[in-house]
Amino acid sequence: MPVACQNNTRHKEFESELKKILRYWESHSLDNDNAGFVGKINFKNERVEKASKGLILNTRILWSFSAVSNQLKTQEYAAICHRAYHYLALFFKDSSGKSLHWELEYNAKPKDSHKNTVGQAYALLALCEYYLFSKKELVKSWAIALFEHIEQFAFDVKNSCYIDVLETDKRNLESEIKRPKSLGTHLHLLEAYTSLLKLHATEHLEKQLYFLVNLILDDFINSKHHCETAIETNGESLSETVFYGYNVEVPWMLIEAAKALGDTELLFRTKENLLQMVDVFLEEAIDKNGAVIYGKCVQTHQLDTDLHWWTQIEGIVGLSYAYSFTSNERYLNSFNDIWFFVKEHFIDLEHGEWFARLNASTTKYQDDKIGMWKSPYHSARMCLKIMALNKMSATVV
Repeated sequence: MPVACQNNTRHKEFESELKKILRYWESHSLDNDNAGFVGKINFKNERVEKASKGLILNTRILWSFSAVSNQLKTQEYAAICHRAYHYLALFFKDSSGKSLHWELEYNAKPKDSHKNTVGQAYALLALCEYYLFSKKELVKSWAIALFEHIEQFAFDVKNSCYIDVLETDKRNLESEIKRPKSLGTHLHLLEAYTSLLKLHATEHLEKQLYFLVNLILDDFINSKHHCETAIETNGESLSETVFYGYNVEVPWMLIEAAKALGDTELLFRTKENLLQMVDVFLEEAIDKNGAVIYGKCVQTHQLDTDLHWWTQIEGIVGLSYAYSFTSNERYLNSFNDIWFFVKEHFIDLEHGEWFARLNASTTKYQDDKIGMWKSPYHSARMCLKIMALNKMSATVV
């Protein structure tokens, strides 16, 4: 089949899957009794009454529907975009008017008021995407204020890192306190700052995005082309597990940051890094069914052979980038193997959405369909990325 025809077929397949995912969230996640979105739907597709509502879930819903609306240039999902934004603004936003609570009760009362930095990062990412959709200056102003708030209360100048929880009560960031650096915090700030730079380019923001890119490349990616999940301030590894999903998620996010910065040399370096990490991923992370295992223990090298939904997704995205740069059939073949496995085992053809986790023999665990971390974000982002990459390669052809 000609390359252009293959791209067109793949584009349609992922667009179809994207719309199915969004239909599930439109029909199942709205909480019409308490406003916003339900906090949990279990494996049986049943709502868990009075489940708390997490910041990660709500910001990821806002990002997902806004990003789809922007890329597809549609108003079809406008109502759910506005609903997600207003719930964040009315209930998750704290008294400072900038940062957001980590978790609310089902009735919107604060349950956990910690200002976890990763939660603020997801909020910033979502606000940037929603601003592009809504064009509301108030949204952009909040995004800029949130960035400045993160810089004030999360950036540790002395230890050259971002801390995991904002220090809003007392200013300890320049003290002798030593905190480990976590990959999750820095990675999702990288994603959010990349998004903000596209609509609010300032010298400070550009400087911090460069800092994040170089920190991840130099400190979090080790000589074995694995990602450290936590490191001491002196660079010593604290990682207990190699998570293979990070091996393919981190490098493409670095590429997008380099693109936003418009730095040709950095873009070359991040592309080279992606190919190195994807090659290690193919050597270590693919099981006999072509699926992606979760990880391995750093000390014992014992494998965690469970199959998680987000790990398959990031495998597909990372391989798409690698293939777009090289046209190496090895990457395309593995992409096809993972996607075939996902269609056979992860997509719930009866009730919709994806199962969260399987064991190596493909038996499903009874993990929640919707929860704090189980959202449309990974799957929607995957579909959008594949559609965009296919469109680019079709244009080249």
